[in-house]
Amino acid sequence: MTNTRSLFDEVELPETWGKQDWNLAYAKTKQLFEPKSPVDQDRLFVGRLDQVADLLDVIYEKGAHAIVHGERGVGKSSLANILRDRVPEQVTNLKFIKENCRPEDSFFDLWSKVLFDFEYEGTPVSDLLKSETRHFIVPKVLETLDRSKQYIFIFDEFDRISDQATKNAMADTIKHFSDYPANITVIVVGVGFSVTELFGAHPSIGRCCQQIQMPRMSDAEIDEIITDRTPEIGVSIPDDRRMEIIDLSQGFPGFAHLIARETLLNAISRKNRSCDELDVSAAVREGTKKAQESLQQAYKDATYSAKDNIYPQVLLACALAHRDQMGLFSASDVKGPLCDILERPVEFGHFARHLAAFCDDSRGPVLRKTGKPKRYQYQFIEAPIRPYIVMVGKRDGLI
Repeated sequence: MTNTRSLFDEVELPETWGKQDWNLAYAKTKQLFEPKSPVDQDRLFVGRLDQVADLLDVIYEKGAHAIVHGERGVGKSSLANILRDRVPEQVTNLKFIKENCRPEDSFFDLWSKVLFDFEYEGTPVSDLLKSETRHFIVPKVLETLDRSKQYIFIFDEFDRISDQATKNAMADTIKHFSDYPANITVIVVGVGFSVTELFGAHPSIGRCCQQIQMPRMSDAEIDEIITDRTPEIGVSIPDDRRMEIIDLSQGFPGFAHLIARETLLNAISRKNRSCDELDVSAAVREGTKKAQESLQQAYKDATYSAKDNIYPQVLLACALAHRDQMGLFSASDVKGPLCDILERPVEFGHFARHLAAFCDDSRGPVLRKTGKPKRYQYQFIEAPIRPYIVMVGKRDGLI
C-alpha cells in the first residue's frame, strides 16, 4: 500500500501550548481538512465500505466494468482516487490510469489522454488517434496492450461530456470488452441519479456494467471525517458541536471539511483547546463566504426580489424538506419547515408561485420539476447548494 503518512504524524503536542504549538495546530488543520479537493490519500478516506468492495470486485473480475454515479459533491472522485491503495500490495499486475473529462473531449480525445504513454506499431497512440474517425480502432489498440497486466482506465467527471456520439462510442467500447473479456477494465465516474443520465438511452450499457450509486454520506461517516482528524490536531470538538456540524453538512463531505476546519481555526485563533458554540457560529459565517462562488451566485439569483421578501425562507424550507432517495420532495414536504421558519401557519397558495419561480430560468433555475399538475415533485439541480442554503439560514437567524 502506498505510504501516505503526514509530515506531522510523529509530532506529539505538549499539554501546555506555546506559539509554535498553536502554529502547528493551525498548519495541521489546513492540511487535514480540504473542502475543495477530493481526498487522494487512503488514510484520510472514510466510510463507503460497500462501494469500495463493489469496485474491488469489478477490478478483480475479468470482463467486468463499472459506472459510479450520484449527486455532485458526495465523494465519487475521492473514491476513484484511493481505489488503487485498497488493492493488496501483493497484487502487482494492476495498472491504474485516471483522467478527468472535459466538455469538449471527443471519444478519441478521452482515449488519447489515458493512452498517452503507449504506442501502437511504433506510433504514439495519441498521434494515431488525432485524425482517426473509426471507433473500432480503440478496442483494436487496447487488445495489443501487455497481457501480463490488467489495465484499469478511470474516466472521472464523465457527466461533463455533452456529445451523445462520444457517449455512445464509449458505451459500445465497454460492451465490446464485456462481450469479449480481456485485460481491460473501464470505470466511468460522473454526476447523475442513473446510468441513463450519464450515457443517454443506450440499449445495453446498464446490463454490461456494475452500477454503483454513491449516496450522501451517513451521519456516522461524516462523524468519522471529523473524529479521525482532530486527535492529530490536538483541539477537540465536543459531541454537541460535532453533531451540529454533521447536521449542517447534510451528508456532503466537502461541507463537513469546510465547517469543521473553520470551527477549529476559530478555536485556535482564540487559543482554545476545545471548540464551543461561538466557534461553530463563526465557522458558519466564514463558511458562507468561502463556499464555492457558483453556489453563492446561485443562491443570490434564486432569492433576489425587490418586493417579495420570503424567497430566502421558501428556499430554506425546500432545503429542509423531507426527500426521497432521489432527492425529490413535494410541496407538502415544504409546508412544515416553512411554517416553522415563518413561525405562522401557511397554505400551499402562499408559496406555490415561489416554487414555480425556482424552476424558471430567471432564478437559475435552482429546482427542476417533474410529474403532473397537483402532483409535482421538485429536486435541487445542484445538490450541494442545499447545505449552503442551510448555512445561510443559520447565519441569518432563520433556523
